[in-house]
Amino acid sequence: MLGVYNRRDVALAMGASEPLLDPTTSVPSKEFDVLTRNDTIPDTARKRAVELIIDTVLQSRGKITIVAIGPMTNIALAIKTDPRIKNNIERIVVMGGAYLSAETEYNVKRDRTAAEIVFESGVPITAVGLDVTSQCKLREQDIDRMRLANDPAGNFLVRLIDLAEEQTHEANPTLYDPLAIAAIFRPDLLEMQAGTVDVPLSGPGRTIFKPVAGSKTQVAVKVNVPAFLDLFLDRVTRGLGGLR
Repeated sequence: MLGVYNRRDVALAMGASEPLLDPTTSVPSKEFDVLTRNDTIPDTARKRAVELIIDTVLQSRGKITIVAIGPMTNIALAIKTDPRIKNNIERIVVMGGAYLSAETEYNVKRDRTAAEIVFESGVPITAVGLDVTSQCKLREQDIDRMRLANDPAGNFLVRLIDLAEEQTHEANPTLYDPLAIAAIFRPDLLEMQAGTVDVPLSGPGRTIFKPVAGSKTQVAVKVNVPAFLDLFLDRVTRGLGGLR
């Protein structure tokens, strides 16, 4: 993926192979079919993600924003391994959970212990959950626009969308992770509410939200869907030159 976007400067590392305490499960993803024999892990990436997180945060002159668009295992391990990093983290942006309903969400369910460690860390958190991400679905005309762009980056994304549809049979993919990324530089797209989040370790992976004024944790409760879709499509159809 970094090769497609000409971003070989981005550091990579190997994440944890299993959750902290939850059972290990594996669901093969059809999207891996996009890889070829030439797509191998570079030697520089054969280090532990925990080490990369700790080194990056401690060596940074300014505070770091960490974005979690998967289970929070590596972040939780980094916090527990070297708690000093909490002092140099601006905030953690989480794509995970559901805060206005009783739904369970994959990233939290996959490692409930890690999610609880992160939410209890005292670090400022921006949580973008299913309450808002599930509203952000690409329409057929949006995917057509991506196909018509006909550039390497757009073609790569369209190929991933087609592969995902083969597995999920979802014709209109949901932009879960992109909304969490957009929340960093376009906070105006979301309405947030302060509160606390509890993740019961014995349950199915729920995130229980309680509004509390002044809390360091903010959860997204509303999203401007049309404005977000316009932003996403503009970024992914403008070609490689506009994606830095």
